[in-house]
Amino acid sequence: MITSLFRLIVRIALRIFFRKIEITNLEALPKKGPMIVAANHPSTFMDASVVGCFLAQKPRFLVKASLFNTAFSKWLLTNMRAIPVQRAQDSPDGKTDTSFLFSKCYDRLADGDTILIFPEGVSMHGRQLHKIKTGAARIALGAEAANDFNLGVKIVTIGLNYSNPRLFRSDLYLTIKEPIEVQDWKELYLKDEREASDSLTEKIKDQLHEQIIITQDAAEDNLLEQIEDVYKGRLLEKFDWDPKDAEANFQASKGLEQALRYFKETDADRVADLKNKLENYFHNLDQLRLHDDLFENTQERSSFMQAGLKQLGYLLLGFPVWFYGLINNYLPYTLPSRLAYVISKEEGYIAPIMMFIGTLTFPLFYGLQIWAVQEYIGISWLTILYALTLPIAGFFTLAYWRNVQNTKDQWTLFAKFYKTGDMVAKVIRQRTEIVAVLDVAKREYLAVLETSGSEQ
Repeated sequence: MITSLFRLIVRIALRIFFRKIEITNLEALPKKGPMIVAANHPSTFMDASVVGCFLAQKPRFLVKASLFNTAFSKWLLTNMRAIPVQRAQDSPDGKTDTSFLFSKCYDRLADGDTILIFPEGVSMHGRQLHKIKTGAARIALGAEAANDFNLGVKIVTIGLNYSNPRLFRSDLYLTIKEPIEVQDWKELYLKDEREASDSLTEKIKDQLHEQIIITQDAAEDNLLEQIEDVYKGRLLEKFDWDPKDAEANFQASKGLEQALRYFKETDADRVADLKNKLENYFHNLDQLRLHDDLFENTQERSSFMQAGLKQLGYLLLGFPVWFYGLINNYLPYTLPSRLAYVISKEEGYIAPIMMFIGTLTFPLFYGLQIWAVQEYIGISWLTILYALTLPIAGFFTLAYWRNVQNTKDQWTLFAKFYKTGDMVAKVIRQRTEIVAVLDVAKREYLAVLETSGSEQ
């Protein structure tokens, strides 16, 4: 009962929290087990909530044992079908006995259950894939071996790609691969259990590498983000991809990630020069207190002014609706973020805490407001109309505020063009030079891909 109610609440919360959720190859997910779902882990509890809600079956989760530290959390996690995991780093001697955990997982798979595992073993925000541990492979192979490889266990990898997991109304893109048939490793397992486990783990890692954007460290991630800011829009246009399509954005970022890795291996000096150009460009943007989006399509004074006037007209007409949405949504919207930072200082926990508190604050405040309107006015149809406008006005207020920021930036750029024209012109020249460098690199990289493709 609690699991079904929790899934329903989380599904609604996710649809509200994220502006857009897109999934590729959802049909590849089997409708029933036995199955292990292996996913990357960039956002702690948010990841389990997201994956669990899109599975047809109710999955079991592997959760670190330290979270079962109170009677309430133990009761809640148990009813959510969580299985405690004693990690080596949590043990006093740095060792742990996995035999009980594995035995329990074998039983669950034998019963046709689905188990959700994050094979990195840790959750760290960022676009890095940490070392994939062998636990998922060992559990899958062990369960099959215990049933003479007649169980039919499948492993499905899911890639979680957040535009910003901590930002309300951000985007989420999930990639799903065709199931891995664990029985295919039977012969290797019978010869060498460890080699089979390593081979299956490598397969899981290879698939996840294809499903997410991966950088080696924070410095490389920053460089890739700068390249994306300047060049991804142009790349989307080149291949006639819709910039609003999550899969198109993912493919563009993935292509840039792979190209960056290629040039780092083949021409490190060239990458270092590009990095220097980008750092100077973004430093100058910071000095002007501007951002790159303003320069992507507006490089003439008339376009600055035209865009600014258009935005100003929208803001004047929309102001009454914005104010109405603000006064009706301010408290239920701001309380979750403020309480989240009081409850936890760990960035990875902020978003899921915000989301779950929001599932309480919005119904609570909306309910009180609707009751007050009905008590004061006493006209049912007006109260119903008021209730319907609450979420609509809330979403409009968010969009309106973003337009306020964009309009402010447009007029800031317009003003700076006349006050510090030389500096703005320098930034435009820097951006043009960077785009030209990336254009050349793109042609060279595509030629390399064509050559390697023809040789295969």
